[in-house]
Amino acid sequence: MENNKLLDIGHNGDPHMLWLFEGGNTDSDPPVWDYDPALIEDTAYAHVGLSSYDIDSLDLYPAVAFNGACHSGEPKHVMVEGDIAATFGDTDGYVEFYDMSDDFSFALSILKTGITGYFAPCGSNNANDQSEDVYNAFLYDEPLGDIHKRSNDGVVMEFLGNRPALKLFESAESTWGCDVLTYGDFDPNNWSGACYMLGGKANRIYFGDPMFDPFTNNHDEALEITTSQIDSVDDNSLEITIQYNKPENPPYFPVWDKFHYSDTRIYLPVELPEYCDSITDIQVMDSSGAYHDVFYAIEHFDGKTIFHLEIDIPNDMYSEIQYNMTLQLSYLSSAGTNDITAPQPFSIYPNPADGMVYVNIQTGKFEKLRVTDITGKVVYTLPDTKTRQHQLDLQDLPPGTYFVNLKVVSEIYTKKLILQ
Repeated sequence: MENNKLLDIGHNGDPHMLWLFEGGNTDSDPPVWDYDPALIEDTAYAHVGLSSYDIDSLDLYPAVAFNGACHSGEPKHVMVEGDIAATFGDTDGYVEFYDMSDDFSFALSILKTGITGYFAPCGSNNANDQSEDVYNAFLYDEPLGDIHKRSNDGVVMEFLGNRPALKLFESAESTWGCDVLTYGDFDPNNWSGACYMLGGKANRIYFGDPMFDPFTNNHDEALEITTSQIDSVDDNSLEITIQYNKPENPPYFPVWDKFHYSDTRIYLPVELPEYCDSITDIQVMDSSGAYHDVFYAIEHFDGKTIFHLEIDIPNDMYSEIQYNMTLQLSYLSSAGTNDITAPQPFSIYPNPADGMVYVNIQTGKFEKLRVTDITGKVVYTLPDTKTRQHQLDLQDLPPGTYFVNLKVVSEIYTKKLILQ
């Protein structure tokens, strides 16, 4: 393991070791014992594996380590549950917490070896996430902090563009139940593997200097299998064409989507022109093949508007894939007539509101009224009607800033709304 620039390690393990024993975590040799804190660090109960004791004395400078083994990023405080029973004992389905000694912790031991960066999960994890970290490190000319941010961006997209909502466990409660909670339009019951492994995407952690950039000279354009092109349609819409060209494996590309149909996952963040304030609508105009789902999230970061797009397609991840899709985005423009301080053909009251909002429209030509959040996601659409006075029930929306958008012929007018 010494004298390397990168360590790609994993994939099955726990906070103490990478497993090398037969039988897995619940039917191991020696067998699993009932949970007893006094036995956890007793070498008489140890299993075969690459443990914290094995790596403690190594000199791994200047490598960056990418680990996909479950729980291998936990420094001290461990939640003991079924998937690490071989090392920590069987809790009979109840949550126990254990504080490891420094030399028993795999994370603390590998950090002592002189590595210059460490990516690892703090819970159950899909080791494919580790492959994505390595892939991104060699694809983008970015420091490691940004590489970790790309993992976090992918987490948000796996939740259909929603904020991850994860269950918080307490001592002595049952481990039964989904690790991931329903949030927004994401319901873990609708996706295979979501309850037990999607939370793993959200618990990956990076130890090290976020500005460290050790792989600058390793960028390879051959890794750019997903590209995009933006074309303007009119003052309030544009087209984005996504092209996806994956060669047959080998080489292996981390595109497996375990949670959304277990097919191929096309994910790409696209920086939008600076005049795109918020997205009001998105439509698939053309695609070269079938797809299961298309969803997006809008991020405002460092003065930029970034359109995160995910497309799930029913293809074999090991086969050659050539796929393209064209989407049309409607947006509010900071460069056009959509100035929210200009006179608008409608009024809203009260503002701020506690959830019940009244809208009075002064034109009979309007086509659509929608409410969006600050990311541009549509959270309410007024049913088709020709009347001019409406009551909007927004009581289920969390407090925050929203925008009420009224489309009149080819123009979109906007008012800011505060929900208390």
